[in-house]
Amino acid sequence: TVADESVTEPSGIRSLPWLVHLPLIAIIAVLWWMQHQSGYAPVLASQSAMDASRRFAADGDVQNMEQQLELAAQADPYAVEPRLHLATLRLAIWLGGDEKGKRPGPFTGRLIGEFENWIGQVLALDPRSASRRARAAADWQSIYQVTKLPADGRRAVELWREAAALYPTGVVV
Repeated sequence: TVADESVTEPSGIRSLPWLVHLPLIAIIAVLWWMQHQSGYAPVLASQSAMDASRRFAADGDVQNMEQQLELAAQADPYAVEPRLHLATLRLAIWLGGDEKGKRPGPFTGRLIGEFENWIGQVLALDPRSASRRARAAADWQSIYQVTKLPADGRRAVELWREAAALYPTGVVV
């Protein structure tokens, strides 16, 4: 029939006009840059600071190691590792002061407060980790063994309970 002959099939796939391609490429480039700045840059900066802290630790430079750990924690708000190292460092300094009999009051309160802050951030960032809770419980138990304060002992017991609740067969007290 005549009507059937007048309808033609498209000869190929149509593409977008070239003027649409340029803004599309620009949008893709902007999205890539935003992802890099928000997702990769903090992680890379944090890892760079962690590497520097390891070098300082190997050289025995605790002050610069601590600075780099703090930079790593600031660079990536979701990084657990630098916060865990900072908590461990605070506790080690505090316990070392006890062994030497040099634990003045205000210094003690500041170190324990900083330890509590860093370990609290670790537990908040990794709330389902039984091993991190068990480690925090052991740390608070170490503090309790020195201070003999009931609040420190209760904190250790509570963290042990939380760790056991998360992983019942993996916690040995």
